Amino acid sequence: MYIMNMKKHASKYRKPISRLFFIIVLFFILFTQYSWQPNSILDIVVETIGFILVVLCSLGRIWSGLYIEGKKNNELVTKGPYSMVRNPLYLFSFLGALGLGLSSKNLIVLLLLVGFFALYYPLVIKAEEERLQELYQEKFLSYKKSTPRFMPDFSKYYTEAKYLVNVKRYIKSFLDVMWFFWFYIFLRIIEVMHINGIIPVFYKIP
Repeated sequence: MYIMNMKKHASKYRKPISRLFFIIVLFFILFTQYSWQPNSILDIVVETIGFILVVLCSLGRIWSGLYIEGKKNNELVTKGPYSMVRNPLYLFSFLGALGLGLSSKNLIVLLLLVGFFALYYPLVIKAEEERLQELYQEKFLSYKKSTPRFMPDFSKYYTEAKYLVNVKRYIKSFLDVMWFFWFYIFLRIIEVMHINGIIPVFYKIP
């Protein structure tokens, strides 16, 4: 019963909990020293990887939103990215969190983002899948058995030439995705402010 309540609350309060966590991460971004020297070879390589992951995250979430928005409570979506993996939105979000963590140049921020996702979002996913099980029963059980939860099976990819989309919901989903890019730009602005001494560094953490 305790585990069930945890999963239920994790799913219900996903957005406010994520926002509270973001405030904690923001403190480390603003007031702790970078873990490696900005503009070094290591910095350029890590930042490039981080940017690529943020781009993959954004494009992947836009792609996934095209299939799911407006249908998640009315239809079991099993086409497009959902034919390869049951939770593509969370998969791409994880890539985005990893990318932003790398782009922060701060090991503490990287560990916080990846750790939070690894510990918290499995509860959210389980709660959402239990709800889908209640809604679609045998249909979802069959989908669950044939499609991986988090690691995509590219051989299972399937889609249709035409697909009906709820445009209004999709535009909202598209705008939600953009925060990954906004946050990446925010990290670059903070870096410039740190380099120029506009924002002081109070803590030095490896």
